[in-house]
Amino acid sequence: MNVPNFSLSTEASYLKRSVMRDLLSLATSPDILSLAGGLPASEYLPLKQYQACLNQVLNRGSHCMQYSPQYAPLREWIAAYMRSRGVDCDVRNIFITNGAQQGLTILSRLLLDPGQPVVIEAATFTGIQQVTAGRGADVRTVPTNLETGVDLDSLEAAFKRNPRPRFAVIIPDFHNPLGVSLSAEKRHVIADLASKYGVPIIEDDPYSALRFEGDKLPPVKAYDEAGYVFYLGSFSKMLAPSVRLGWIVAPDELIPKITVFRESIDLESSILTQQAVY
Repeated sequence: MNVPNFSLSTEASYLKRSVMRDLLSLATSPDILSLAGGLPASEYLPLKQYQACLNQVLNRGSHCMQYSPQYAPLREWIAAYMRSRGVDCDVRNIFITNGAQQGLTILSRLLLDPGQPVVIEAATFTGIQQVTAGRGADVRTVPTNLETGVDLDSLEAAFKRNPRPRFAVIIPDFHNPLGVSLSAEKRHVIADLASKYGVPIIEDDPYSALRFEGDKLPPVKAYDEAGYVFYLGSFSKMLAPSVRLGWIVAPDELIPKITVFRESIDLESSILTQQAVY
């Protein structure tokens, strides 16, 4: 059989398969307990509680089976949750996504053209690599201190270089894969650096709600007086991986643009899932 000689996009040549796929195929083996990914023990996931929530939503009627705008009560809950963490926002700043990874994809498309510079940590989550190097970005990497988080001198040096980066991606809590959390002092400085150099920060924060001990620290977004920090959260880590629901906190004037990018990917998140999570 002859195989057509397709002409593929430039992005297809840059984008590499996520190592998470290989990890998941190994980690789901019954004789392996993996500590390498976001895979909690299945017997501890809230199966009965989530089933009860789904039933409650379904019992209200068939509207939950339709296409629907983002669920306003869930957006309001998220806004209140973010305010409880010190972030100045309201429902106009909240955009629901299918997990934090989709938030990364949307913001990368919003802010970055191929060939433009971005800043990421030298060791970082594979999904961050996919939305930067995987889209043909000129990637500038900075080291991470294993006690206090990203190296600020290197971060500032990367911000100073011309052309200025289109954005930087920072994982503030329980870094994947390094495990480190940013110190309180560094969170404040990162927000200041973003404002000083006009470089947006994408704060990828799926894990902060899972703290077992120590003080809860405000996100970088809590120190963002100039509006340069975009925050990403995820219910996939707060409830269960298969929920695949997250959110972006962004300036309200950019939400219409974010909405259009989202529509070009998969239109919207399941209203059934949104209502059950709420």
